[in-house]
Amino acid sequence: MSINSDNFYTELENDYFKFKPKKIIRALSQNPEDKLFRFLHKVLSSPANVITHNVANRSKRNACLNELRAAISDKDLTQKIDKLLLLSTSAERLYDLIKFELDNLPLSKKSVATQCSAILNEAFNESTELKKEINNHLENLKNNTPFFDLSTASITSSENITFSPDDVITKIVDFVSLSFKMLNFKHRLSQGKYITLPQMVTVDDEDLTNARAIFFYSMLWNNLDSAVCSCLHFDGEITVFDESTLPEEILKSEIKEFYEFDRTINPFERFDFISNERLYAKLSQNFNEGMVKFNVHKTVSGIEYLSDLNNGRSITVSEIPSYVALLDTLYLSDHSLLLAGLTLREWVRCYATLEYLANKFEAPRTFKLEELNGYFVSVGISYQKAKIFIDLVTFTSESRDVYDSPLIKMSDGSYYFITVGYFSPGLTNIILSQFSSLKIDLSKKGIGFEREIHSLLSSLNHNYHYFSFKRGDEQYEYDAVMQLDNKVFIFECKNTNLSGGSVAKAKKKFDLFKEAAIQVKRLKYGLMTHPEVFHEQFGLNIDDFEIVPVIVNNLPFSLPGLFDGVYVTDYSALSKILNNPTVGVTKIINDHGELSSVTTASHRLWENDKLQANDLINQFKNPIQLASLIDNTNVFKYFLQINKDIAFGVCHASTNLETMKSEQQERLKEYI
Repeated sequence: MSINSDNFYTELENDYFKFKPKKIIRALSQNPEDKLFRFLHKVLSSPANVITHNVANRSKRNACLNELRAAISDKDLTQKIDKLLLLSTSAERLYDLIKFELDNLPLSKKSVATQCSAILNEAFNESTELKKEINNHLENLKNNTPFFDLSTASITSSENITFSPDDVITKIVDFVSLSFKMLNFKHRLSQGKYITLPQMVTVDDEDLTNARAIFFYSMLWNNLDSAVCSCLHFDGEITVFDESTLPEEILKSEIKEFYEFDRTINPFERFDFISNERLYAKLSQNFNEGMVKFNVHKTVSGIEYLSDLNNGRSITVSEIPSYVALLDTLYLSDHSLLLAGLTLREWVRCYATLEYLANKFEAPRTFKLEELNGYFVSVGISYQKAKIFIDLVTFTSESRDVYDSPLIKMSDGSYYFITVGYFSPGLTNIILSQFSSLKIDLSKKGIGFEREIHSLLSSLNHNYHYFSFKRGDEQYEYDAVMQLDNKVFIFECKNTNLSGGSVAKAKKKFDLFKEAAIQVKRLKYGLMTHPEVFHEQFGLNIDDFEIVPVIVNNLPFSLPGLFDGVYVTDYSALSKILNNPTVGVTKIINDHGELSSVTTASHRLWENDKLQANDLINQFKNPIQLASLIDNTNVFKYFLQINKDIAFGVCHASTNLETMKSEQQERLKEYI
């Protein structure tokens, strides 16, 4: 078999993860070429190298890595193997300790039914308290205040403590999600693909308190997982300390053994976090604009009027603006397109129905399948589509959390509905996160996004074209090429999902940008080596212009400066600077139920009265949309103690969102 064939590398990969290095060593001795080195870098970065459960395979893995190290002369690869051995053995020690502590919790010694019931009851009690505080806050709001948005609000509790309800919801969602994933691993709760819980039993106050301890160790496990994946995917570092080398900030504790994970080596993770925050802000802004423009809260109707999806009525206030915001974000030109079996309109109506049910029923309860189906059918969803939706939002070990997948299957076939995320949900965030979890490949729907780019450039009368050509066996396809002043911008459109905080998905995004950078630089080369094509399209000589390759994302993901020789921007940022010389701040006014808005310019994007090429370059180098997020980003360390002797810490870049929100509110006062 040829050393360059795909099948050859598939065989090598299978052998590697069976810890059989002989074929790889033979290939290294025969032809140590770049492709083989790239293959080794790829497999050495896989999370499968860290063995959390099958302890017997760890020694085999170590032997395999040591044999490979002895056969490799490349310095980068030998260093990578050394780092992997340290990372895997250290992380596995921590995983084993967490499992030991978890097994010895008082609640862990009780029946699985008691453990599950304690978790569900504690989550319900916490969410009931939160809902009470939110309702008290709403009663104190005056008619002229902006409407209440959980994603940005801070409220003061009855005990005079200020907190973010969105943060509390996230904590409760994580509590349920991580705890059941851990219990699923320990007790094999899955039946088929669904985590299936035993019937509820009576629990006491001590059980409820002890349920929090299960969450604590589940949270430790989740944080460790993220840190390990970050080190593998983004070249993070791990440092191991004993009693004689402990960091100064830990010396006063009783800790004798400490492991520190540094997630700050590659800045891509930080910008991935920023992109997620920008997406949530953009969706919230689109939602608010929809509320203001159409006053859609007046379209909410009784369930008896909702048998038609397209009659302009909605089941909740958030339904229609959520649908509009998603259409604007995903650029789906075909509204009948099926995404995992449902149209986008059906996805929104189904999730809005869950929001309706969360507010309809105060007490925790389960639903029979036919009862759930009945609700969806009554609001215009076919029986078959309702069944598809229920299957997709039922919690599994692969689900991100119970925010996306709030239905938990019970052993009698009923479904327990985790309602905490549905008090006032960001349906747009939930649906995009679900699409990401389901691995719906939105890049295949990119034609709608390309049309949006064409429409934007055409409406502004820019000198642009989109075209393709072939020379020999080489095919070149250009989504959009724009000439402005002395520069030619090649825009390569990418219609993708964001990571939603998943390190693995952030790595996938990183790899996609690497491939896209190669692709758009190839397109630049195509124009340079075939100048007649540019002359045919524009009537100009390409040698008179500087060619600027640009990746344009549909969702809000920009990077400052060059990434592998190309700029990375997004439609929101690009359309803003192409359309407007300024960006502004907007204030929403609620006048006895009539919503309106006022926008005031706060920053200038164009140097002069007319857009120039250098304005675009300046925006690509320092995107204004990232400025506040970058300014409020600092390196933080957090400390997680497993037992009295052993702990680990994580060093990472994080944005202080509360500080940023306060600064934005102060700026709002300046301009309005």
